[in-house]
Amino acid sequence: MDDGRAGDVATDGAYKTTLRGDHEEAANGISASDRALALLLTSSLARAVDYMIPVKVGLVKEGQLFKFVSKGSFTLPDAINDNPVTEGGSLCFQGTTGGRTYTFDAQSWSGLGTGGDGSKGFKSKGAECKAIVKDSTIKGVCKPDTGDFGPLPDPGPVNIVLTIGDGPTRYCGECGGEPRGDDTKAFKRKDCDAPAACAACGTTTTVTTSTTTTTLLSCGVGQPVGGFCWYGGLAAYSCAERCGLHGLGYHPATETYAGSGGTDAQCEAVLNALGIPGSPLFSSACSDGFGCLSQASPNYRLRCLSPATSAEAYFPISQRACACQSCGAGQAV
Repeated sequence: MDDGRAGDVATDGAYKTTLRGDHEEAANGISASDRALALLLTSSLARAVDYMIPVKVGLVKEGQLFKFVSKGSFTLPDAINDNPVTEGGSLCFQGTTGGRTYTFDAQSWSGLGTGGDGSKGFKSKGAECKAIVKDSTIKGVCKPDTGDFGPLPDPGPVNIVLTIGDGPTRYCGECGGEPRGDDTKAFKRKDCDAPAACAACGTTTTVTTSTTTTTLLSCGVGQPVGGFCWYGGLAAYSCAERCGLHGLGYHPATETYAGSGGTDAQCEAVLNALGIPGSPLFSSACSDGFGCLSQASPNYRLRCLSPATSAEAYFPISQRACACQSCGAGQAV
């Protein structure tokens, strides 16, 4: 191949990589502008963070309502680098019996503060859910669908994860302990302490009609393609790191569906669903197991045929398409 498009990840471009700090950089052949872009992307991604929050009230009425309210002093999302008005978000709850992930489109969000700049937080009014993030209050109300939660009573705990943007910024709560009220009618807990860590949250929801049973994949801020949840858009991150930002684990479909074991058409479909830009896709041998990706400069899409796609490979100015799954869940997707 001699079209100059894939020099820095394809082996026929004669580029080699060396380990420097926490990320690989090209040892030669990357222009000064590309290095600057890589540094900019890496520095902006370092902000991805989880915040553990106490929950004043956690309530689930099976098939009717999910609600949580948190009071305290909270750090707001970065209105410049992690803005749900442009990146969207999601809200997930997960009990012992099941749960649900609700997706908030970017269009449903608005900023609070002068001119809607987000300096005082954000709020969302979606078709199923409302959510608000302020420095003193975080809450969400979703109805009527509660996914596969139930049957009641659910012993708990119920994990709660509100994800803002695609960095992401996550607010994580957990409610267990003694039930409040009749636990055969609702899961209700009050005054729940902030958890020690953000738990994995996400499930598949089974919808049954009189004639068919359909499994709907809940992917949060990811996109369902081919029966798998896909995440992308973060340059200089491996798929293991990308999935980890959402409390998820690497899924081998990264290789078998869209990577070295997949097809060009499937890689293209995943990149399209994720909104990752690039010229028409081509395939080539590469310097590492990047799988399905898009590179920023020059801008193109590529499926790496060899070596085999891996969870750990990354490159400073390339965005990988990553399939992720719930950690330790062993879920079939």
